[in-house]
Amino acid sequence: FPVTIKHGKNGISLKNMNKQQPFSKWALKDRKDVLTALTEAELIFSQSESTSGRPITIYYAVGD
Repeated sequence: FPVTIKHGKNGISLKNMNKQQPFSKWALKDRKDVLTALTEAELIFSQSESTSGRPITIYYAVGD
C-alpha cells in the first residue's frame, strides 16, 4: 500500500484514491474491499473528519 505510506501523516481518502495511480484504475468496490481487508489486518486505520459538507474518512498506514 505504497501510496498510503507515501502520504504519511496526511493519509488518503477514497476521493484522493480516485486521482492516484494505481488506485484510479480499480473499481470503487475493489478499492473499498482492499481498504476493508487492510483495516481488518490492522495494517491501516481510519478516522472520520468533518467538513462543510459530508464527513470524509481518511486512511492511515499503521506504524512508523
